Amino acid sequence: MAQLVIFDLDGTLTDSKRDIARALSHALRNIGHRVSDESVFYPHIGATLEETFAAVLPPHRRRRIAEAVAAYKAYYPDHCADETRLFTGVSEGLAALLARGFTLAVATTKRTWMAERVLTLLGIRGRFAHVQGTDDFPYKPDPEIIRRVRAALADPCDNRRTWMVGDTPRDIETGQRAGVRSAGVLYGYGDADALRRAGPDLLADSFHELVHRLLAGFPTGSA
Repeated sequence: MAQLVIFDLDGTLTDSKRDIARALSHALRNIGHRVSDESVFYPHIGATLEETFAAVLPPHRRRRIAEAVAAYKAYYPDHCADETRLFTGVSEGLAALLARGFTLAVATTKRTWMAERVLTLLGIRGRFAHVQGTDDFPYKPDPEIIRRVRAALADPCDNRRTWMVGDTPRDIETGQRAGVRSAGVLYGYGDADALRRAGPDLLADSFHELVHRLLAGFPTGSA
């Protein structure tokens, strides 16, 4: 029976933290703020740019967040795949799911055109029936992004045959609020304990394990 798997992008399919952190650091330098270690950004990957800058900037610089966002958007597209790579097993795993008749899609906080660019540069855009960024509608965990993915597909699966896969609690909540199944991956950028507490239907330590369990109907003691 056909199933739909909707993947988050950063921290789930792609290891993009260095390119994102470098772009965030560049944006902050544009408003006169420097960070001593770009890893300070890693826990915030998947959040909105505004949320990320608010989390790392001192209060007196937060009035310039809009400038930082603009600087990021000007810099990142030309550097979005400098060091970004697929996580281990992603290319093979996507191929295995497609071979078994799964429909694959992406749902990301990035704008759609930016997500399309990253996936194209990494050579996997053709694996996905639809790529949905967050274009002028509420960000995750609002379930609108899942509604849009399903609306774009000619034959969307019902809730029990639809999965939202991600590395953060907001991905899990997005799936839950949409009424679909959710899977958390523990190799990404989200806090592992927080991801467990979010209550996904399935937890996987690797992309290989995720695919294996999806193909097997997710045994091994549910989550």
